[in-house]
Amino acid sequence: MRTFFLGLTLALTAAAPLAAASPAPIPGEVKIFRNWAVGCDNAGTCTMTALVPEEDGGYDKWGGPVSISRGAGNSDDIVITARPDMEDEKLVALDRYQMLIDGKLVDTGAIRKEDYPIRIVGADAAKAINAIVSGSVLKFIAMDGTPISEISLAGSSAGLRYFDAIQKRDGTRSALVAKGRVRIVPICPLFLSSRSRR
Repeated sequence: MRTFFLGLTLALTAAAPLAAASPAPIPGEVKIFRNWAVGCDNAGTCTMTALVPEEDGGYDKWGGPVSISRGAGNSDDIVITARPDMEDEKLVALDRYQMLIDGKLVDTGAIRKEDYPIRIVGADAAKAINAIVSGSVLKFIAMDGTPISEISLAGSSAGLRYFDAIQKRDGTRSALVAKGRVRIVPICPLFLSSRSRR
């Protein structure tokens, strides 16, 4: 099962919501950080996807993948998506979700009839990432309390730190984990070696 979702992660990395339009992104090596698989493409877009945990109930409790993506540009937003393992009609009928991390409400929004029924971007995603970095368990539930999915956050902080390293954000204001005061200034969207700081 974990092998299957490694393949899913590769596919998500190749077709991530933030992937550059031209040239076609080429997926790179996939790294495993406990319950998360992380991959970055040749444009510096990184995606990580939650794997089925081998403990704590495994697949039956898991409820479907959650992914986090970010492009390499200074203004690139974080995108959090979820594909709950539930029939579309039943999922959409729930109308809205609540995102809980360690039992604390972090975000709420509409459930859409799309490839990614749950999609969090911008300031809402940035707020969620701050909670994910220090959290243990992420849950999506409906407004009436119906469980949607439950994800172990073990390894997620290390995965996001890997984003920072690949995208040369370590020690910058735009880092997700390795935050600092340096201002990152992208020079070339294709690839990170031609990036400077000031």
